[in-house]
Amino acid sequence: EETNVIALFRLKKILEDEFRSKRNEITTPQRRSEFREQLLEKYSYMVGTYFDTLDIRYTSNEYEQKRNITHAYAMVTFPQRSKITIIEIDVNERAYQADLDE
Repeated sequence: EETNVIALFRLKKILEDEFRSKRNEITTPQRRSEFREQLLEKYSYMVGTYFDTLDIRYTSNEYEQKRNITHAYAMVTFPQRSKITIIEIDVNERAYQADLDE
């Protein structure tokens, strides 16, 4: 289990860096689809080594679509497990600052 968590968080960091570097370039469904395929090909070496499966999906509701907000998720299954693990990829890095009264 611990090895799975380490691999999962490593993948999350890798994908967040990838998405952040391209966030201004993947603004259309076509470009997102192409970028998804590039990522799946680039990290295909992880499938069969760290994960049994890897997939990347995008979602956004009507409100988010009007404001060009898209969520990216990576879905993986680990060897010896039948459950799918889903992690959200934080495309926009945030720098949290506490309020003065906190």
